Amino acid sequence: GILTSPPYPGVYDYVSFARKQRSRFRVGSLVTTKKEEEENKNEGGFLSPTSYYINAEVPNSNELDERGNRKQWSADFSSANEFGSKRELRKDPRAFNDKWLASQTQWLANAYKTLKPSGRMLVMIGDGANVNALRSTVDVAERVGFERLASCSLAVVRTVESTGTVYNGARKEHLILFQK
Repeated sequence: GILTSPPYPGVYDYVSFARKQRSRFRVGSLVTTKKEEEENKNEGGFLSPTSYYINAEVPNSNELDERGNRKQWSADFSSANEFGSKRELRKDPRAFNDKWLASQTQWLANAYKTLKPSGRMLVMIGDGANVNALRSTVDVAERVGFERLASCSLAVVRTVESTGTVYNGARKEHLILFQK
């Protein structure tokens, strides 16, 4: 099965946030072989810590290149590889929905190929950037072959106690269970 939470459309810049967090926590690891991957698994069989990536160098905040500058991140962590980012929305708001649907089609088709027959996938996704994430995710997932088994949605509404102002009231989050 698959348990995933793809980007909320146009809400965050995930790659830049992850890079800041990795630098903040001074995380830097390189796992290049299956043997090294096996050696780094914890008792439950999971990679530990969660900052290990196969064939992707993650420099820590103290790593310097040969000229004494902070080491650059690998191309694997480029914002150009990110879909659904807030940055992408700001760059071209009119083209965002089309790019979002194309990216969604690609990752859902890959997920579908990965699952065995009758395999299940649970997706948590939130609305954003004038995208109804429930509708768009279900539509694309069904187009690539998934069957929606169930879904539920939660509207997050918060108020500022002193003023009674409601914020973040427009975003809904959705759990969607699919089967191949």
